[in-house]
Amino acid sequence: MGGHAAKVARDDIEKNLGETVITTKNALNYKYLEDSKDDLKDKMQKKLRKNNI
Repeated sequence: MGGHAAKVARDDIEKNLGETVITTKNALNYKYLEDSKDDLKDKMQKKLRKNNI
């Protein structure tokens, strides 16, 4: 339901502006998200080794 509300809001804004609000300038950097995921995994593995689990 939240996704639908966001779509309706975006459609309304774009209708009022007369242009899209989605651009390459505001796209997520998925590499950054993957790097963060890998960092978290490494930290968890180190913690488990430290606690002999």
